Amino acid sequence: MLLSNNEKKRSKDQGSHQELTIIGKDCLIKGDLSSDKPVRLDGKVIGLVKVEESLIVGSEGVIEGDVAAKHVIIFGKVAGNITSEKLEIRAEGKVLGNIDSKLIEMEAGAHYVGEMKIGASEDVSEPGVISLNK
Repeated sequence: MLLSNNEKKRSKDQGSHQELTIIGKDCLIKGDLSSDKPVRLDGKVIGLVKVEESLIVGSEGVIEGDVAAKHVIIFGKVAGNITSEKLEIRAEGKVLGNIDSKLIEMEAGAHYVGEMKIGASEDVSEPGVISLNK
């Protein structure tokens, strides 16, 4: 199942028919994950996650490492720093790490521990790196 009924109603994920890479709930990746297409993670990644488009961390998804993506939607858990243009942490989502994003949306019930920079991101090419040169 791509999205649970609850996630379908709230993901707001572009509504386009782009290719989507799905990492299943029984999958464990030890190492970095990189994609230039949207990714849905229902499994676990221990390492850097870099996605040029949207990243959806499903309700059973877990990331232990830094995240860099254009748009991040979290229903599951992330333990690491997040750099994005837009970040959505859903009610069941949990984040432990620093956030650097132009736009942040958190639902009531979302858990977050860390420091937050809002509106400062200019480059999501690398986690924690902001380019001052344009």
